[in-house]
Amino acid sequence: MIRHVLRRTGVATLCRISARTPRIRMMPPARLLNSATSIPHVSHFLADTLVPKCTSCGITLQKTAPDNAGFYIEPKPPSVEGKAAKAIKSADKVFSEHFSSLSDEDKALLLNGAEPDMIPTINAAKHKAKSVPASEREGRQCLRCRNAYHRSAFDASEYQVETVSQVMNRIPANGKLIYVVSLVDFPMSLDESVFRHRSAKSMQFVITKTDLFFQTNNLASRYGLQFFQDYMFRKYGVPRNQVFVVSGKSDWNTDTFLDHVKDNSFFIGSVNSGKSTLLQLVAQIAKKQRDKLPNARRERAKQKQQDGIILNARTYAAARERLKMWAKSKAENGPGASFMPGFTRGVIPLEISKAITVYDVPGFSGESAAHLYDFLSADSIKQLQKGALFHKTGTYLSKYVTAKEGQVVTVGGLFFLQVPRGCMFQVRNVINHKVHIFSNMEKAMEVWKHAKDPEAVRGLFLVDHAKTDLVKHTVPPFDGSFDLVLRGLGFVNVKATGARPDPKNAEDLVVYLPKGVAAISRVPISKYITRTLSGRDKNGNVLRKEKWVQLSTKEIKRYTGKEAFFEQILPTQE
Repeated sequence: MIRHVLRRTGVATLCRISARTPRIRMMPPARLLNSATSIPHVSHFLADTLVPKCTSCGITLQKTAPDNAGFYIEPKPPSVEGKAAKAIKSADKVFSEHFSSLSDEDKALLLNGAEPDMIPTINAAKHKAKSVPASEREGRQCLRCRNAYHRSAFDASEYQVETVSQVMNRIPANGKLIYVVSLVDFPMSLDESVFRHRSAKSMQFVITKTDLFFQTNNLASRYGLQFFQDYMFRKYGVPRNQVFVVSGKSDWNTDTFLDHVKDNSFFIGSVNSGKSTLLQLVAQIAKKQRDKLPNARRERAKQKQQDGIILNARTYAAARERLKMWAKSKAENGPGASFMPGFTRGVIPLEISKAITVYDVPGFSGESAAHLYDFLSADSIKQLQKGALFHKTGTYLSKYVTAKEGQVVTVGGLFFLQVPRGCMFQVRNVINHKVHIFSNMEKAMEVWKHAKDPEAVRGLFLVDHAKTDLVKHTVPPFDGSFDLVLRGLGFVNVKATGARPDPKNAEDLVVYLPKGVAAISRVPISKYITRTLSGRDKNGNVLRKEKWVQLSTKEIKRYTGKEAFFEQILPTQE
């Protein structure tokens, strides 16, 4: 037996070399074995191969306790005979029988020069039924996710939202952060408590849902990107090249963003910020890029698929088939996405390429924030999360409703804004529900809580009055107009018109919010992302307001950080 001591990088390692067997056993030093900090971070991909997880929400699966989280029902193996029988249409069966009975001359006449393999046969249908995609064989969903996808069944107790600290503690110290921020309630979806764990300058920021605010990608990239880069740089010192604007739904700038994604990146963000939807699209774009690489087998499969589409003689059928394949590919290559807050429950790894792996983590929420499903139904949440189109409902050219002193403005009961004495407001609604005006607060409460005909007001209110209380808030003073922004829901633009009220008799602007719902008063975001009226003519002269529409030039403002972009709307101390 020969004993050697190898010295490499200053660490002595004992090796035993046997004369009979050339095997070498490497023994690490005892100080490394006893040190917990020396154990490297275990790859989530390695963990997933050992412990099965739900492909939609990322929770660890189990088959023993139906009432516990992660319960999974093992699917029965599909019957090939039964599946093949379903795949064969009666018309195809009759056609196949008649076609096989024809002579060779009649077959050639019927084909009219087409290849025989272009005709669908029963054998082809059976073969298609036998071939089960790998994603169907390997994809596993917990019972909660299956009920959500296929039955639209939701249990609020299964959709618990974690705090910022809980989510950040899941992420290893060497993990890179990509902060996904929703434009719907910006900047409320940008939680500054995240910066207690990591510096904002070390993160990448992605502004999502831009398709709700801009008509085209060109406008989003030109005006939207400019504002958000200005804002993040002026307020947090974030380099401009670390800020992106994308749309996971419309595929805007996703390929550009993908070029800047680094290995071991973790996508973080508030609930319903669009993280999972963005990751689905990122996975799809990455797959398309891989498919562009030369591969003979893939090219043959693609050609066969295209031939199948061509057989659908009508154009709309081919388009529908392409959309179906696109949606299926997104679902197979990315995490599950849902309008319900708290859908993602675990860390979900996603392999972008052989060199890049990214991770989806649960969305977080403020510790005092209310859960939407505490007082909203699943259908109401789904409706609100679809959002409203800002370029149609939120600009100075959009339609508005007028509210006079004493009247109360509401959108589904999400807020009750009372117009002060001597004031008149123009209200533009950018929340995906209709706006309604009551004559006074007493009438609004009477209809909301004690409607004589509940069916008549069923479509008016989204909030269940029996599940929440209203809290009185005071809106900070504003000049001209402001955006009343509700966390995760959208905003309404409020513009004061007419003469200014006498300061001696002026009343506070009061808004009533469901308990736990947070709101801010924001400088109208339209000033920074769209061309608005400047209030000056072409010579730079200040115009009277009644002449703005006819004579005012248009401008888009740059954010300088010299004035506050928003103020908190705080509960009134009584």
